[in-house]
Amino acid sequence: MSRRRGSGRSRVAGGGPVAGPVSVGGGAAGVKAFGRLVDPRLGLLRRLALEPLPPHLPPGLCQARAEIADSRAFSPWTSDAAAAGLAWWNAEAARAAAVGEAVERYCGNVVPTGLRRASYAELAAGGGAALDPADLALYAPEQYRRRGFPFVPFTRDLQVLWTTGFDLATGDSVAVPASWVWTSWSTGPAAGEPKTHGTIYAGIAAGPSREEAERSALAELVERDAVHLAWTAGVPLPRLTPPAWMEPLLTAARGAVTAELYLFPNAFGLPVVGALLRDREAGVVTLGQACRTTPVDAALKAVAEAAQLNLVARALADPQTGLADRLAAVPGAALHPWRADRGYAALYGPLWRGARDLLCHLQLHLDPALHKPLADRLATGGTRPLADLPAAGPETRETYLTRLHARGFRAVSVDVTTSDVAPTGLRVVRVVVPGLYANAPAAFPYLGGRRLAEAGGVRCTLPPPYA
Repeated sequence: MSRRRGSGRSRVAGGGPVAGPVSVGGGAAGVKAFGRLVDPRLGLLRRLALEPLPPHLPPGLCQARAEIADSRAFSPWTSDAAAAGLAWWNAEAARAAAVGEAVERYCGNVVPTGLRRASYAELAAGGGAALDPADLALYAPEQYRRRGFPFVPFTRDLQVLWTTGFDLATGDSVAVPASWVWTSWSTGPAAGEPKTHGTIYAGIAAGPSREEAERSALAELVERDAVHLAWTAGVPLPRLTPPAWMEPLLTAARGAVTAELYLFPNAFGLPVVGALLRDREAGVVTLGQACRTTPVDAALKAVAEAAQLNLVARALADPQTGLADRLAAVPGAALHPWRADRGYAALYGPLWRGARDLLCHLQLHLDPALHKPLADRLATGGTRPLADLPAAGPETRETYLTRLHARGFRAVSVDVTTSDVAPTGLRVVRVVVPGLYANAPAAFPYLGGRRLAEAGGVRCTLPPPYA
């Protein structure tokens, strides 16, 4: 089992469901890389296999699972143990997606040596370009003043470690805080570094080329920003009526599981769709989200995300799996042991301050006490046909960059591909867009930055049912 502690996201492995971002799709480059990566003894991936989804989930989805080698054999950094990939109607694409997700989790955890220590003020005084911490959408002043709040203000004078990225508009080199780049930053040798924020999951992606990886990362950044901003500010979320051909995909066998589609409005004019999967058979609700340049593609990916989370939520709800009890027993765990009455909401305290892990959101929404608040949050936006949403252009990196630049945002890319992955042709990047909001556990939401205040401030503190 691999589990990320603290203010991040639990990743459940060791034969169980895998919680985390789900890749949907794949490509020939990923398929060709299989042979170079998979070997039970020496491979970066020890196993890659298709795994059938249970019949309660929407038909047409294919799933593959990759088991990742233990990086602790040669590194002080711990990579995740497993990754999953889903695709519609295409098993080979699911395998490619699982490979991409696994490679992303592997490269995104291995922090190199030789990082530069400095403050932003020192870098700026020396004439070097660097991301200004004041531009990052982090925490509000009242959060820092809260007793026991685990993060310190990221000031321009704070000494931190930096790596080098490149501005995607100009190609110029830019110093980027290392804590914003690698997902394992709060563990291992960096555990003693200043803790300025929780784990940043949005904006790291793999692809058959650097350009494709950057496209995926940009789409994820826009998605997480749109969801956080709209949800937290209480923006009405229109329910989207699917076209007739899509309706059978949103209702699984016996009709026990159905998907509702919602639009997350955003300033970039990009389709960001949420899929709320209601599993009446197990009493489970999960929210998947996606951004694509076409509404249909965003909706299909969001449904796949919700389906993957459904497996995790079902495992948490089922005492036979022992998952909740195992995770709750980990030192420093945020989750609670399994309860027959599902009375989890009261355990997490006021404003969910005990929900220090994204997986807590799924456990929270097992509680029937949250059914009405969730229904109320989703009942404010009316309805709108999915087919009426305009496409934003071709699914390319340039489409996303054009939309971001038009609103005054810059994007900086850091190549985190490790030397053992590079020969396969796959690339893993971290893209940072200062000013966009990332997702975070309910205990430590990002409430700083100017855009949340401009949107009306915090009007909804209910955590969405995602992880």
